[in-house]
Amino acid sequence: MTSPLWRPLPPLREADSITALGAWSGRALAGSAAGLFRRDGVEPWKRLDLSATEVQAIALDSTTNTVAVGAGGSVDVSRDGGTSWTRAELDTIGRVTALGMAAGTLLAGTDRDGTFLSNNGGASWHSFGLDGQMVLAVCGDDLAGTDTGLWQRDPATGWRKLALEGVCTAIARCGDALLAGTEDDGLLRSIDGGRTWAGCSGVQEGINAVATSGRRALAGTSSGHVFLSEDGGGTWKELPSLSSAVMAVALDDDRLLAGCYRTGLFELHGNSWHPLNDGLESTNAIDLLAFPEGLVVASIDGLRRWAGDSWQTLDLGLPGEVRAAGLTAAGELLVATTAGLFGKDGQLGDLHDVNLIRAAANGDLAVLTEDALHLRLGQRWTQLPRSERERTIDVAFTPSYPDDDGVLLCTLRQGTRTSVVRYGPRTEEVDRLFDYDAGSRWLSIALPPDYRADARRPAGFFVGTGGSLFRPSWPGDTWQRDVLHDPNAIVLSLALSPAFAEDKTVAVGTTTGPVLSHNAGLLWTNEAEGLQDVRCLKLVYDREARLFCLTPTRIYELGLRG
Repeated sequence: MTSPLWRPLPPLREADSITALGAWSGRALAGSAAGLFRRDGVEPWKRLDLSATEVQAIALDSTTNTVAVGAGGSVDVSRDGGTSWTRAELDTIGRVTALGMAAGTLLAGTDRDGTFLSNNGGASWHSFGLDGQMVLAVCGDDLAGTDTGLWQRDPATGWRKLALEGVCTAIARCGDALLAGTEDDGLLRSIDGGRTWAGCSGVQEGINAVATSGRRALAGTSSGHVFLSEDGGGTWKELPSLSSAVMAVALDDDRLLAGCYRTGLFELHGNSWHPLNDGLESTNAIDLLAFPEGLVVASIDGLRRWAGDSWQTLDLGLPGEVRAAGLTAAGELLVATTAGLFGKDGQLGDLHDVNLIRAAANGDLAVLTEDALHLRLGQRWTQLPRSERERTIDVAFTPSYPDDDGVLLCTLRQGTRTSVVRYGPRTEEVDRLFDYDAGSRWLSIALPPDYRADARRPAGFFVGTGGSLFRPSWPGDTWQRDVLHDPNAIVLSLALSPAFAEDKTVAVGTTTGPVLSHNAGLLWTNEAEGLQDVRCLKLVYDREARLFCLTPTRIYELGLRG
């Protein structure tokens, strides 16, 4: 008997943006959109078994082999150099942007909710001030660089402002000196604990990253320039430049590493930088769609179409960079770029920062931006502001829309409580159809083709959140809950077969691989064979009922073992 096997499609790109780095004793850690990777000596990079994607921060203590990683609203901590991990969720809807540690105390900075502190090695966290500020850098457990300047933690009085204004993007100790990178004033140095600051000669451009080891310091800039100091930041020399912005740097004895925007990781050899990307491939995909003419990927490099044996550029001649994509019921592509929202007939709206597009069968649109949910009903746009207490994270039109007035909003509140809320654009009715706290920020839904929104009988569709799948029941009065086979799995995506009415096939993507049911959820089988990266961000059926899986590092197609 043949068994299902996932086969990888060719990579979209060979290098990724490196957003965080750490190095010690011949080992190195690199964080990217694809997750966390480790390199031992001269071996290729290997992705660590960590469910986190979009890694923004790494902190490490080489003396205790402790590593902390910040991604999304979580912090993962390892006490064995990255072999095993424990995760803690912070009470924030923002992202962890910076991490520091000192003697078992961890400090995390976020992009909208200030700082969080852990006094027990990352097991638990509590809010620790600078509320509402964007924290871009931390050092140890007592310094935080924000969009308003540099702050120091006083155990008795809390945070106090140091004499450094402006946007502080990096902060590090180098011997007895403090080094601070800024957006407008370049690199600054203080030798009196932050009371006074002096500019570092020759390093006046915007700083993205600073790393130190003893009295050595390395600084990378937004224009690709790199600078090295051997005397605690007193004097600096410029190293060869890189072709894109330097986003992270690391020092390990004589090794100098620089992570760059879109071009990956580089190591300095002599007087030139050499790429060090073996094993660091990533899709950089924003979304995966089943277009009538084939599979389409929206990525940071633009649109790509799968031609059966290779990826081809899909150039629609649109201005700006791609931010989101969607499909109409007729199979027409909708694309949001930094210049607006576009369809086949031109620009549909002057919307920016779009992260999601959904289309109804009658042509109505739902567009989610950072600040609001925008609905185009007919040719008229309306707006629902996004609440800070309950954030809309996904939207779906029901198959029966507009007859049932059913727009389903997937929401998140209180950190981990997920809900599905039916909003009626015509009647302005609001009904909470599903509500559950699974300790997860992820929520996915899948709607059977005959589903109609009905507040009296809400349990008519599939919902995945945390490690649970909720099945619809007949006649829809109560949910049937299944706990997935792997206790550590978190549901990331759901998909129904195009022939669901006949074959009853449901596909569930989780952090530990996909599971499939061919009887509407009564029985499940694990189907991860062939996946090198089991984190199923999205499962997609194409028009021919072929199943594809988007992971942070690759796209796979499910076939039969040959």
